[in-house]
Amino acid sequence: MVGKLGDADMRLRNHGFLRIHRNYLVNMKYICGIGKHELKLRSTGNNETISLEISRKYNQQIVEAYKRYRNQIML
Repeated sequence: MVGKLGDADMRLRNHGFLRIHRNYLVNMKYICGIGKHELKLRSTGNNETISLEISRKYNQQIVEAYKRYRNQIML
């Protein structure tokens, strides 16, 4: 994919992706935990987790969007 991350964010946000930092766009199905300043992702192919910094700018949006996502997949 070529272009700006903000453009990808706009195209993918309705497909389970979430902007967590100016440098990171993640697929919510791989989130296994959210802390105050970091997010943990389940790595594909093994049982390891990856920690990524959550931007203060996006923190509240991240928590709310992930709660909506989890509620939606539980239906």
